[in-house]
Amino acid sequence: MKTISTLSTTLCLALATSVISPGQDGKPAPKPPPAGAGDRVFTGKSSTGNLQEALTSALQSAQSALNEKASDVQFSYRVDAIKGRRGGFAGLNELTVDVKVVETR
Repeated sequence: MKTISTLSTTLCLALATSVISPGQDGKPAPKPPPAGAGDRVFTGKSSTGNLQEALTSALQSAQSALNEKASDVQFSYRVDAIKGRRGGFAGLNELTVDVKVVETR
């Protein structure tokens, strides 16, 4: 049951973070992210294998970096990678999520 829940969470995350490319919907192209923010990948980690914990950590890092340039910034992001390590004598269950800012408002 836990596998189905994890799979369902992963699929929802993939659908929720998909980005429409500029011009597909007739709207103007999105503003590029501020210099220094969009060219960086923000990483979040979970030592318990919790996807939501890792994603939240990555998004908090992105929000902090963007708020250094301006206050109350809204942004769109793309999940670039979900990686993990599991098992071994140490019983690893690490999960890492990388996000990239694709648009700011």
